Amino acid sequence: MTIRNLVEVALVSTSLLVVAACGGSGDPSPQPTATSTPTSTPTATRTPTPTLTATTTPTATATHTATPTRTRPPTQTPTPTASPTPARVLMRASKSGNIAIADDDSIVVTTNPDDGSISVFSAADNSLVTRVTTGREPSAVVIHPDNTTAFVANRADATVVKVTNINTAMRAVSGSVNVGSEPTGLALSPTGAKLFVAEWAEGRVSVIDTATLRVVGTIDSVRNPRAVAVTNNGDTNDNDETVVVTEFYGEPNPDVSQCPNGNAEACDTGRIGRVRLYNAGTLAPLAPITFNPIDSGFVPDGSAAGSATVFTSPNQLGAVAIHDGKIYVTSISASPQPPVKFNTNVFPVVYVADLRTATEDRSTVGSANLAKLADDVIPDVPAPTPPPVPCMSPSPCIPVTNSTRFFLADIVDLDFDDSVAAPGSSAYVVSRGADVVQRVVYDPSSGVSAGLPQ
Repeated sequence: MTIRNLVEVALVSTSLLVVAACGGSGDPSPQPTATSTPTSTPTATRTPTPTLTATTTPTATATHTATPTRTRPPTQTPTPTASPTPARVLMRASKSGNIAIADDDSIVVTTNPDDGSISVFSAADNSLVTRVTTGREPSAVVIHPDNTTAFVANRADATVVKVTNINTAMRAVSGSVNVGSEPTGLALSPTGAKLFVAEWAEGRVSVIDTATLRVVGTIDSVRNPRAVAVTNNGDTNDNDETVVVTEFYGEPNPDVSQCPNGNAEACDTGRIGRVRLYNAGTLAPLAPITFNPIDSGFVPDGSAAGSATVFTSPNQLGAVAIHDGKIYVTSISASPQPPVKFNTNVFPVVYVADLRTATEDRSTVGSANLAKLADDVIPDVPAPTPPPVPCMSPSPCIPVTNSTRFFLADIVDLDFDDSVAAPGSSAYVVSRGADVVQRVVYDPSSGVSAGLPQ
């Protein structure tokens, strides 16, 4: 694993924000409309060529007039034109996060919502280099492909600030722009020319020109956009990329055939999740992706043999990562029907979809309940008799046995280790409820698995 991934895993759980814990309700939102600030193009004006009029040459007279000597102008040496510097391009798709790592693996930047700052670490030895005050409750950070500029969203201030020279002693906030209420996600276009801002409470995504820090476009009518990511095909044309936006709250499922009394709010299959897609150049909406209820793989405790497993629905969608043409979205999925118990009412599901077809992936390497994956790795065993004596501080306290496992509640972020070669793709998922980072492997030959040795 590269230093980039080790550092990201080590730090990500310490800089997370508190996410709203309640679900939403209401009808599905109308199809979003996209607006973009027009750029005027100057019209070229052709100067008409003057008409030459032939004049008859008069007959020469006896008087002779000397022709003046023409002076040759001095020779001008043309100024050589410098070759344009090729635009730098990010090495991977940009995504929202509380941690950002420079493309050259030199520095790591984390947000500190408690004191309104970011911390800059050296990736070489994990040492703290400096802190920079950015504003109230910084919620997301991304690093420009120049590896020296960071952009930070301040959730409480409703601003985005530009921090320059982050790799030198001259680092400072060099500019700020007002955005909509509660910005929670940032993502850059591959060249870093555009910054996309998910404005959670505003219900909008703003597009910022990173050179001028001006809003140059908006995507409106998005229901509580939580996270944003931008694809990256490796070229310098940002306009052919796709902007991916997660809507935080699930929508009521129009299919209530499996719901008691037709009430989607109290139904295990009562919600669907929606991810919006847009063209990065025109901001035109593309076909959205929807996530449907999924089988949790669990039966309620105390159920009779042969009882049906519980379904669960995407109640809240969080972070999104792009990897190998697919999106991976963290969720808090809910199963509100009785019996009420922690291990059968809420599930940590990672939903997967193919960007090319804009459809959910339900294959062996598609959407999966991480709690079930952990249960498959460490099966139930009878409780020891007598029970073990609890360890006491200051010794390490939570003795781990062959039956100890984490439920992975409240998964809030994930990303992939690009250094791992195919066929398996290794992701690392942050569980805020369990206070752990879980490795998840997507292998076409064996399916999705969790907790495997590295």
